[in-house]
Amino acid sequence: GDEVVNDDISDYQLRVRDNDNGGEGVEREADLSGAASATLRFNYRRKDLDSSDDYVKIEVSANGAAGPWTEVGRLAGPDNDDVYQHISYDISAYISSNTRIRFITSPTMGVMDNVWFDNVEINFSQ
Repeated sequence: GDEVVNDDISDYQLRVRDNDNGGEGVEREADLSGAASATLRFNYRRKDLDSSDDYVKIEVSANGAAGPWTEVGRLAGPDNDDVYQHISYDISAYISSNTRIRFITSPTMGVMDNVWFDNVEINFSQ
C-alpha cells in the first residue's frame, strides 16, 4: 500500500506516498477537551520529492472527520532529507473533544515520492 508502517532509517516509521492522483493519507483523532493549549509534534524525512508540486499537507479539524480542515503545514519538495527533521505546530485553535489531524498527499506525488513520519504526538497543557 501507499501508506504503511515500515522500516526506513530505523524500525517502524509511517510512510505516506501516492500513486493514483493524490488525496491519500492517514488521520487520527484525539480528545483534547479540557486542554488550554496543544502542540502537534513529529519527525519527518522527505525522500525523492523532485518538485514543489510533491508535498504532504498537515491538516487539523476541530470537528472530527466532518471538517472543515485547515492546513497548518506542508512538507514539500524538491528535497531529500538524509536524517529526520523535527517540526511542531500550535493546534490550540482546534482543541475539541474530537480534534483530528491528517497527513494528505498532493495530486502529483508518485510511487517514488515518499514522506516518512516518526514520533507523532500531541502535547497539551490544561
